[in-house]
Amino acid sequence: MSLEPWARLGGREVCDCRVFKVRADRFCSPRTGETHEFFVIDSPDWVNLVALTDEGVSLRWACVAARRALPVAPPRHFRE
Repeated sequence: MSLEPWARLGGREVCDCRVFKVRADRFCSPRTGETHEFFVIDSPDWVNLVALTDEGVSLRWACVAARRALPVAPPRHFRE
């Protein structure tokens, strides 16, 4: 059984959060003809790293905006 493609009916930007954007796209189901809305996160390629000590302990830093301590932000430059 092959799957028929869903027809995209349109989309709209829901939120621009600087590091990513949220988009709402409407599609029509090829099987039922019903319209469905899906939310998509558009973001650039990136990597999240967690800094660990030699003992395997996660380093932490205070983040005022989050109102709690968070893992250390990764360094911007790396050496291999």
